Amino acid sequence: MNPKKKAEFEIENEDYKVSRCEPHDQIIHFVGGYKRTIFNVVYIWENEMTHVVNAAGIEWVINKDNVLCVEKIRRKPE
Repeated sequence: MNPKKKAEFEIENEDYKVSRCEPHDQIIHFVGGYKRTIFNVVYIWENEMTHVVNAAGIEWVINKDNVLCVEKIRRKPE
């Protein structure tokens, strides 16, 4: 499966709007003590699930019911 190209995420839909954001890292804390770090997040949008896309074009689809909290870590300019 090939990741979608960045341009494919720059769309609007009646149900949601894709938001480009400043590149940052996110640590997502899940029910049960698990956590996942996603580096270099550049797109986020929500509908039934939360969608997070990093600069490499990898998309994570996250069930919001299983999330306790999200940490946003700003990236230092390179």
